Amino acid sequence: MRPDPAALARQQSPLPSLPWTAEHDKKLAESQVDELYRFIPFTTLVPFLGAGLTLGVLMETGAGRAALIWFLLFTAATAYRGLLWFMRGRVHDIEPATWGQLVIIGNLAAGCLWGALGSVFISTGDSYREIFIIMVICCFVGGSVTSYAPLKWAHAALALPAVIPPLLYLGLVRDNFHSYGVLMGIVFVAAITGVALQQHSRIKDRLRLIIQNEELLARLGAANAELLRENSNLAHRAAVRLSSARKAQGRADMLSRHFENTPLAMLECDRRLRLLAWNDAAEKLLGRALQSLLGEPLLPAIFPGDQRSDSAESLLAAASGEVPASITTRFHDLSRNPVDATFHITPIEVEKGLPGRVAVVIARERGNGHLKHAA
Repeated sequence: MRPDPAALARQQSPLPSLPWTAEHDKKLAESQVDELYRFIPFTTLVPFLGAGLTLGVLMETGAGRAALIWFLLFTAATAYRGLLWFMRGRVHDIEPATWGQLVIIGNLAAGCLWGALGSVFISTGDSYREIFIIMVICCFVGGSVTSYAPLKWAHAALALPAVIPPLLYLGLVRDNFHSYGVLMGIVFVAAITGVALQQHSRIKDRLRLIIQNEELLARLGAANAELLRENSNLAHRAAVRLSSARKAQGRADMLSRHFENTPLAMLECDRRLRLLAWNDAAEKLLGRALQSLLGEPLLPAIFPGDQRSDSAESLLAAASGEVPASITTRFHDLSRNPVDATFHITPIEVEKGLPGRVAVVIARERGNGHLKHAA
């Protein structure tokens, strides 16, 4: 058995399947009706042309006034279907199912007219008229399968009333029971009805896939648009961070050069005034290289044991505080020479969890040394 292409496409589709909802059913019904109405100009005008040719044959073979009435009725059915096609694109408050039912009504009327042609007008004994009528019915009923397949019973509404009356005529009315003709008619009706239903199923599967794929593409487009917006925001944030990082790096470089090159003696210590970093001016003020004091307390080195009283306590208190403070005092450099200077101590904010830091600027004073604490 040959696999269904629509089912195969669903299995092989790389896109995920979406849950089918009532809204999808509405879109499917609308798509089926749209597909049906696309063919109405063809399925209306071509049968009308056939009806005109049939009228000529009927008049030629003596049908007379009855043939003209039949043609006028067929013209009315044609005008009805043409009006449906005209109004479909202009009236938007009618449900798709209603538009489909209106087409079925028109097909039923046309099928009854073809059926009347194959029963009332065929029973004259004129073989030319009989052959022509049978040919016309078979052509227009069989040729409209594809056109009416989008809607499930649209073709059956045309085919059954068009074919069954001629079969009854051949089987019950005509002079002899034409078994082969009746059997062929039954096979014909069953075949075209089965083909119409199978074609309808394929069209329905195709439209269903189209609806799902359109929704998936819409979702994909929305997701891509959201990604583009997010990428744009990320790029903007990255640019801002890069600019901030460059500014921070520039500021850090400037502060680093200032720390190293300023003529003021500058130190970096922890909250216990243990030495962490210094500049050349600090070494010059303190009298020698400070590498040996790295990580060591500064106060024991610059205050002799007999002077480690108010000055040392004030400096330690300022280093452990949270606000800048200035302490003016006398200390001894590393060569034991007395120096009068002011210690400007500033707490430095550091990341959470890291040891506290203080910046110490030592400014030499002129005149006699004394102790002064200014916060």
